[in-house]
Amino acid sequence: NLGDVSEKPLITLTGASGDIAVTVGEQEPLLIEGLDASYGGCVIDCDAMELLSLDGSELLTNLTTGDFPYFPVGRTVLTVTGSAPGAITVARRERWL
Repeated sequence: NLGDVSEKPLITLTGASGDIAVTVGEQEPLLIEGLDASYGGCVIDCDAMELLSLDGSELLTNLTTGDFPYFPVGRTVLTVTGSAPGAITVARRERWL
Protein backbone atom coordinates (compact mmCIF):
# COMPACT_ATOMS: atom_id res chain seq x y z
CA ASN A 1 0.00 0.00 0.00
CA LEU A 2 1.70 3.17 -1.20
CA GLY A 3 -0.95 5.44 0.32
CA ASP A 4 -0.64 7.07 3.73
CA VAL A 5 -3.72 5.38 5.25
CA SER A 6 -4.91 1.78 5.15
CA GLU A 7 -6.78 0.58 2.07
CA LYS A 8 -9.69 -1.82 1.64
CA PRO A 9 -9.00 -3.77 -1.56
CA LEU A 10 -11.21 -5.68 -3.96
CA ILE A 11 -9.98 -9.30 -4.00
CA THR A 12 -11.12 -11.71 -6.71
CA LEU A 13 -10.68 -15.47 -6.26
CA THR A 14 -11.35 -17.10 -9.63
CA GLY A 15 -12.18 -20.81 -9.48
CA ALA A 16 -12.39 -20.90 -5.67
CA SER A 17 -14.93 -23.10 -3.88
CA GLY A 18 -15.45 -24.83 -0.56
CA ASP A 19 -13.92 -23.47 2.63
CA ILE A 20 -11.39 -20.64 2.27
CA ALA A 21 -9.42 -18.42 4.66
CA VAL A 22 -8.14 -15.03 3.50
CA THR A 23 -5.48 -13.47 5.72
CA VAL A 24 -3.61 -10.19 5.39
CA GLY A 25 -0.46 -9.90 7.47
CA GLU A 26 -1.14 -10.67 11.13
CA GLN A 27 -4.89 -9.92 10.96
CA GLU A 28 -7.43 -12.57 11.87
CA PRO A 29 -8.56 -14.40 8.72
CA LEU A 30 -11.79 -13.78 6.87
CA LEU A 31 -13.37 -17.23 6.64
CA ILE A 32 -15.58 -18.22 3.72
CA GLU A 33 -17.47 -21.45 4.36
CA GLY A 34 -19.26 -23.56 1.78
CA LEU A 35 -18.68 -21.52 -1.37
CA ASP A 36 -20.43 -23.46 -4.14
CA ALA A 37 -18.35 -24.21 -7.24
CA SER A 38 -21.24 -23.07 -9.46
CA TYR A 39 -20.37 -19.43 -8.59
CA GLY A 40 -17.03 -19.76 -10.41
CA GLY A 41 -15.23 -18.09 -7.52
CA CYS A 42 -15.95 -14.95 -5.55
CA VAL A 43 -15.23 -11.26 -5.15
CA ILE A 44 -14.36 -9.90 -1.71
CA ASP A 45 -15.20 -6.20 -1.53
CA CYS A 46 -13.42 -5.16 1.65
CA ASP A 47 -14.67 -1.57 1.44
CA ALA A 48 -18.35 -2.53 1.17
CA MET A 49 -17.78 -5.56 3.45
CA GLU A 50 -19.48 -7.87 0.95
CA LEU A 51 -18.76 -11.24 -0.60
CA LEU A 52 -20.16 -11.61 -4.11
CA SER A 53 -20.30 -14.39 -6.68
CA LEU A 54 -17.65 -14.04 -9.39
CA ASP A 55 -20.11 -12.36 -11.79
CA GLY A 56 -21.45 -10.09 -9.02
CA SER A 57 -25.02 -11.35 -9.33
CA GLU A 58 -25.25 -13.07 -5.91
CA LEU A 59 -24.59 -11.56 -2.48
CA LEU A 60 -22.84 -14.27 -0.42
CA THR A 61 -21.79 -12.35 2.68
CA ASN A 62 -23.73 -14.85 4.82
CA LEU A 63 -20.93 -17.37 4.07
CA THR A 64 -18.32 -15.21 5.85
CA THR A 65 -17.07 -15.14 9.41
CA GLY A 66 -14.62 -12.58 10.76
CA ASP A 67 -13.59 -9.10 9.72
CA PHE A 68 -12.95 -8.09 6.13
CA PRO A 69 -9.21 -7.48 5.72
CA TYR A 70 -7.45 -4.21 4.97
CA PHE A 71 -3.97 -3.42 3.69
CA PRO A 72 -2.01 -1.29 6.14
CA VAL A 73 0.44 1.33 4.88
CA GLY A 74 3.57 -0.31 3.50
CA ARG A 75 4.22 -3.90 2.46
CA THR A 76 2.00 -6.75 3.59
CA VAL A 77 1.35 -10.38 2.71
CA LEU A 78 -1.97 -11.76 1.43
CA THR A 79 -2.50 -15.48 2.09
CA VAL A 80 -5.36 -17.60 0.76
CA THR A 81 -5.72 -21.12 2.15
CA GLY A 82 -8.26 -23.87 1.67
CA SER A 83 -9.68 -24.69 -1.73
CA ALA A 84 -7.03 -23.24 -4.00
CA PRO A 85 -8.38 -20.69 -6.47
CA GLY A 86 -7.20 -20.70 -10.07
CA ALA A 87 -6.21 -17.04 -9.79
CA ILE A 88 -6.06 -14.30 -7.16
CA THR A 89 -6.48 -10.73 -8.36
CA VAL A 90 -6.23 -7.67 -6.13
CA ALA A 91 -7.60 -4.29 -7.18
CA ARG A 92 -5.82 -1.85 -4.95
CA ARG A 93 -7.59 1.15 -3.51
CA GLU A 94 -4.78 3.26 -2.14
CA ARG A 95 -5.77 6.39 -0.27
CA TRP A 96 -4.06 9.57 0.86
CA LEU A 97 -5.11 12.19 3.36
